[in-house]
Amino acid sequence: MNPVRFIQDILAFPANDYDFIISDFEPISAWAGKIKKVPVIALSNQAILLEKYIPKPKTRDFLALAILKYYSPSNVKLGYSYIKFNEQVFSPMIRNELRNSVISDQGHYTVYLPSYSDEKIIDFLSKFKNTKWQLFSKNAAFDYKTANIEIFKIDKEKFTTSIVNCTGIVCNAGFETTSEALFLGKKMMAIPQKNQYEQQCNTHLLNLLGVHSIDKIDNKKYDIFRYWIESDQKIQLEFPDMPYNIVERILSLELEYSTKLSKSIIQTELI
Repeated sequence: MNPVRFIQDILAFPANDYDFIISDFEPISAWAGKIKKVPVIALSNQAILLEKYIPKPKTRDFLALAILKYYSPSNVKLGYSYIKFNEQVFSPMIRNELRNSVISDQGHYTVYLPSYSDEKIIDFLSKFKNTKWQLFSKNAAFDYKTANIEIFKIDKEKFTTSIVNCTGIVCNAGFETTSEALFLGKKMMAIPQKNQYEQQCNTHLLNLLGVHSIDKIDNKKYDIFRYWIESDQKIQLEFPDMPYNIVERILSLELEYSTKLSKSIIQTELI
């Protein structure tokens, strides 16, 4: 957010030391590559959101669209999505802990909503007294319990255990957690973070897949939330492990881009 420092960092980035740059929607390396004419390959969920084949919500946020277009420039756009629309799109990267896990249903719901305060979440969830909740909080200094809600401080191992064994997941519409819910076949309530166009797009695609969503936590959403709890909506998608496919795609895509990159590809194949 400091324009002078931003420009200094771009100019200082040693882009010419590299044959090409793979950017996960990271602006400094991407702009350094553009300015110094080093090929940049975008590889992220955000990278393909502007492509025509990606379904988009009817409401357009023109500032967000401009940010997506100019924030992290690239020569080639590869991306992740819940659906493999074409050869430019790959399945979500699912953690090995989840791929190797034994999935079960122990009757609780996992909740991860970092865009909301604990107080607001607990006040809302406490209205569903016969439901067990496991809330993961970025604000909690220690684990504790209140009524039918267990509150955990952020812990990757505990979170993995919780989602593998839950009945359903309540989360923002970030790509990683929603992808994990689909992979595990857990019913999901997606609540997109306000002013996050990426999450609005994710929610729109999730809705097309049949996933429930609400626009915010609010007492007016009680009936919708209750209906979701009582429903048996479960959508499971098989996301194949694709790291080698991604590498092969990057190498084959860029052969025509520059002689410098072609030389790098040949060296990689020899190795």
